[in-house]
Amino acid sequence: MGAGADVQAFLATRPYIRRVVEVTLADPADPHPYWLISSRHPEELADAIRRAAHR
Repeated sequence: MGAGADVQAFLATRPYIRRVVEVTLADPADPHPYWLISSRHPEELADAIRRAAHR
């Protein structure tokens, strides 16, 4: 989101939530270079994603 954002990025955002987590994907079948996910608790979301990725 912003001038330098990739137009192919997947957005799961809400306009009233200002903070986002950028998730870089390792799935070659997914056409999106990354996902942007809005969250009221971005640190906790990022930690949960990291923990799930290392299982």
